[in-house]
Amino acid sequence: MASVVIATVWVVPVGIFTPWVVVYREKHYNVSGFDYVACHADWRSAVHNRSFTLGVVFLTCYAIPLVVITVFCMLISVKVQ
Repeated sequence: MASVVIATVWVVPVGIFTPWVVVYREKHYNVSGFDYVACHADWRSAVHNRSFTLGVVFLTCYAIPLVVITVFCMLISVKVQ
């Protein structure tokens, strides 16, 4: 069971954030004679960007963990009392 949990903890984030590997590119800027490199997301459209940001980043990195932590904290507080 522990192996399954550990594998899931690694596989799920890799699957979730693979689109970033595909869309991010290095972009070179020359500012006042200095060369700067920055990562820039080249999404096909603004809809793709919004849907990924809302659906993946907000839900999986913020909303779902917040709900899970809240539920577990409530269960712990009920058990402790």
